[in-house]
Amino acid sequence: MKRLIILTYILCVFLTIQAKKYTVSSPNGKIKVTVTTDELLQWSIHYNDEQLLRPSVLQMNIREATQQPGIKPIVRKAQMEKVDKEQIAIVPLKQRVIKDRYNQLTLDCKGDYAVVFRVYDNGAAYRFETSYSDSQITVNSETLEQNWIEGATLKREICRRSACASADFQRCPHGVAGEQLVVAGF
Repeated sequence: MKRLIILTYILCVFLTIQAKKYTVSSPNGKIKVTVTTDELLQWSIHYNDEQLLRPSVLQMNIREATQQPGIKPIVRKAQMEKVDKEQIAIVPLKQRVIKDRYNQLTLDCKGDYAVVFRVYDNGAAYRFETSYSDSQITVNSETLEQNWIEGATLKREICRRSACASADFQRCPHGVAGEQLVVAGF
């Protein structure tokens, strides 16, 4: 009986220290982002089942934090969300209706932070969110490794109109777009 209890305990410890994987895909299914939570938070990107970005570290160093975001992350809750909405442009543009369509994975982690991943039909983005009680925090550094496979090209056409602030990573309202993969923080 004592052996069974010890074996069960060892098995439980082994299962809790194993790296966990989370996956979120673009609405059209062509882009897949895989997030692993082990010693470090890492993400990788596949396009049409071909790896473009090998596992790459995402991490922040915050002066006020007792547990640094991205280092030995402990996920308390993982939540998926599908967004498909439209906005009417206030300023007359080439396109009056701006589409915002993506799938989102939010990893709520121990240490009062979360990491949000958005995957669009033409790109992927991430951001750290904090819920610290202090109204101001000091970010000492942020790490974003970019372990692209050899020969990978990354394109983003930027609208040259100074008033354009298209942050939906889908399509510039002025018509600057195309079949391109965009990877960025948001």
